[in-house]
Amino acid sequence: MNHFNYFSEIESAFVRRRGRNLLLSPVDWALIESWEKEGIPLKIVLSTIDELFDQLEADPKRAGSIRTLSYCKDAVEARYRTWKESMVGAPENGAESGSESAEEASPEEASGDRLAGLSEQLAALESGFEGGVGSAVAEARKTIDELRDASGKPADTEAELDHLDSMIDDALLASADEAEIQRMRESALWELGERASLMDKDVLERTTELIVKKELRRASGIPGLGSFRL
Repeated sequence: MNHFNYFSEIESAFVRRRGRNLLLSPVDWALIESWEKEGIPLKIVLSTIDELFDQLEADPKRAGSIRTLSYCKDAVEARYRTWKESMVGAPENGAESGSESAEEASPEEASGDRLAGLSEQLAALESGFEGGVGSAVAEARKTIDELRDASGKPADTEAELDHLDSMIDDALLASADEAEIQRMRESALWELGERASLMDKDVLERTTELIVKKELRRASGIPGLGSFRL
């Protein structure tokens, strides 16, 4: 993810959910720059923006109250802190000590437990799929087992899990019936409503495909592997 893409993806996501063509303010651009410098993953920013808009749209009295990206600042940074804590296997809390502190799992143990759980889930599902999807699930389980043995850095593990998620999504998309895919695309456009007409063509296509993949994944029952799945 380069500098330009980080900024443009966040801008596109915010403008899409805001529902109108608008320019981000200098304050908003400075906020994005601070997030990039802090190392906040793009997926955390994008998923938090979507969640905030979903919450507000569910309440007609509050709909339209997000006017600037700064509204999302606290939620994005809080979610990033939670993510960092999960990556080291324990909350940042120095108040506890003694036996309770000694019983906390190490980062390696926490990561290993998580990977073991994912491997078990995929193993239980593996026999239920054939063709490309079955191969993708089997490959994902094998790779996760290798990650458990390798004891790599959390960030590297997360990147690999993200890659495996994409591999499974692509296999589900390739194996799906074209008529069903078309139905899902039409449903996605209906879900986007008037916002679709305000989006650039490439952004609309990416957004539609994300919604389709999300629906295919939900229908398959295959769990998301990465910590922050869109």
